[in-house]
Amino acid sequence: MVRLDKKATRLYVLDTNVLIHDPAALYHFDEHDVVIPMTVLEELDKHKNGVREIARTARQISRTLSDLTSQVTFDEIQRGIPIPRISGETGRLHFLCYNDLKLFDALDDSPDNRILAETCRLREERPDASVIPNHQRY
Repeated sequence: MVRLDKKATRLYVLDTNVLIHDPAALYHFDEHDVVIPMTVLEELDKHKNGVREIARTARQISRTLSDLTSQVTFDEIQRGIPIPRISGETGRLHFLCYNDLKLFDALDDSPDNRILAETCRLREERPDASVIPNHQRY
């Protein structure tokens, strides 16, 4: 279990399994921000082909992300894209894109380990926020 610091900003880092389990997951975090690492986008892209349920779900997530990003500028993407929520609260969607990511020495280069490294780096870069890895059902 992750202990939440009492910081005003919460950043929920979603992994591929969370989005595959619930394609609308990014709408379930109230006023908090959602972060999707590039590794997750790459994994979703690999799953999009085919007729199985996982392929349909990956395409649905891709369409949702395309809808959210289609009317915004690059600067707005960098600041975070507003996520409309049923409750009226809005959080922001952020994408993690590190081109110089370093994995921990003991870990192999797997998607899960890259997501872990991306999340740890975000935590270092954002000491003002609670960075919450969300790899299980919320």
